[in-house]
Amino acid sequence: MHLISYITDNNQKSFAVSDGKGLIDLTEHTGTPIEKLAEAITLVNNISEELVRELKTAPALPENIKYALPIDAENKVICVGLNYLDHAKEGGFIEAELPKHPVFFLRLNSSFVTDNENLILPKVSDKYDYEVELAVVIGREGRHIKEAEVQNHIFGYTVGMDGSVRDFQKRTPQWTLGKNFDKSGVLSGNIITKDELPENAEGLRITSKLNGNIMQDGNTKNTIYKNDLLISELSQVMTLNAGDIILTGTPAGVGFARTPRIFMKAEDIIEVEIERVGVLRNKIIAE
Repeated sequence: MHLISYITDNNQKSFAVSDGKGLIDLTEHTGTPIEKLAEAITLVNNISEELVRELKTAPALPENIKYALPIDAENKVICVGLNYLDHAKEGGFIEAELPKHPVFFLRLNSSFVTDNENLILPKVSDKYDYEVELAVVIGREGRHIKEAEVQNHIFGYTVGMDGSVRDFQKRTPQWTLGKNFDKSGVLSGNIITKDELPENAEGLRITSKLNGNIMQDGNTKNTIYKNDLLISELSQVMTLNAGDIILTGTPAGVGFARTPRIFMKAEDIIEVEIERVGVLRNKIIAE
């Protein structure tokens, strides 16, 4: 099942469920405004067989649907760095040894747009890079979650693009500035529930294309740290809530590691895709 965050004909953000063909708006279905991702996730966690049956005859999913950024102010977006060995090596971050612990950093909600919205090339840098990422969406609150119990806390998955302004990222050992330029990253408004995918969404092709040319081509099975460990580790530090999102790292092929280097420019089109999860396509415009 898909949980979709979208803009209605009345220009309001709303949530809907879809089987990929039909669509049912959750506010219309319940008679209660469903405006928060956590509320929508709770509804889908307890979805009725009746609603599943209704999807079979529901109005068709619009071809020109306008997605909305699914996250709300209270949702955390936590990113994992250096989680694909080929990327960690290409960037010169490691030589032979694997990182001893997962590398975590945060992205602000203001740094994201969603499907088909414009990304902003900052006027202070020409080193704007692409990173396709699988995003895990938390479905149930948890703290001190054991690895064996993590699957009970995963709601689903979506596609992300962790746009990085490399010169600002590398100014200091902390990556915060380079990862948080306004409207520099993407999160899809289309979330796929975990039952639609292999456990931990492993074994899926993950790619990025810049102006139609394949730049990254990896597989989600090749992460160093699996989602069970990542989520368990995070939960030792902070409470994870429904609607929180973990971006799980990017494979090799990023622009700054190429010779010559390739960075995104105004009017470029970046397209990132994860098999069976979805595709994001965004245009770059100058600030």
